[in-house]
Amino acid sequence: MKLIFLVVSLYTYFEISAQEDLLSLVDSSENNKKEFITGAFKSSRVINSQSMEFIGANVLDVRILHRFGLVKDGIGEFFGLDNASMRMGFDYGINNNVTIGIGRSTLGKELDAFLKFRPIHQSTVGSKVSLVFVGGGAITTAKLTSSGAGSGTKQRLAYYGQVIVGRKFN
Repeated sequence: MKLIFLVVSLYTYFEISAQEDLLSLVDSSENNKKEFITGAFKSSRVINSQSMEFIGANVLDVRILHRFGLVKDGIGEFFGLDNASMRMGFDYGINNNVTIGIGRSTLGKELDAFLKFRPIHQSTVGSKVSLVFVGGGAITTAKLTSSGAGSGTKQRLAYYGQVIVGRKFN
């Protein structure tokens, strides 16, 4: 019985001291290593808007987006499926902080383009938030039915700008 107690005691002692040796291998300078935070969102888009995520450098992201009509229109409009509109877009990551994109929508036959830029990236050491600027525009290319007001090029153009301040908490 004493022999078993001795063997268990020595085994426990060496196991505990081994854990202390592992802790001494951890260098405190590794904790100060700057790493950029990603994955706050699963995609570079949230529904039809931009998120604070970017696609990788030299990556082409092809997306086909659909919007459907109202479900309450019933079976006559096949619960909104007959009123679907579509957008096909091509987003290209120039680098990890700059993305450009173009797209074409069936609704209004719009042709659009955007530029997305991240000057501040959340990291383990440094900034605790990411700052993203998005700017874009669209032109309606559908034929007009009348030559009255609103038929000029200025009336066919639309612009937008977004400032996204985001943080991943976990």
